[in-house]
Amino acid sequence: MPDNQSDQAQMLLENLKIQAKKLALLLANSTMPEDIKEAWAVLIPEMTLEQIAKLLNILEAMYLDEQTKGIDEKYTRELAEAVKNLEKKRQSEKNKLLDQLKQLAQIYE
Repeated sequence: MPDNQSDQAQMLLENLKIQAKKLALLLANSTMPEDIKEAWAVLIPEMTLEQIAKLLNILEAMYLDEQTKGIDEKYTRELAEAVKNLEKKRQSEKNKLLDQLKQLAQIYE
């Protein structure tokens, strides 16, 4: 039994080390101002594991938002361009239809 507890403790310690490295990396690469980063770094030792986990989740979300920001802008531009082209085509088809209706009206006058 001691080996099992020892293995669990070792796994927990390894997981904590990985999470700590992840937290440090995300905090260091965050776009928040340096003084805010430093304040968080000072607070972390006083935080509970639950609070640290929440902070880690927030930093991950901020990182992902920053990394995908360009993609969102790209697809927004592409979508706007597609809508614009579709509207032009719709207007062109509408004009063609109106011209055809005028021609038919002239025939039957």
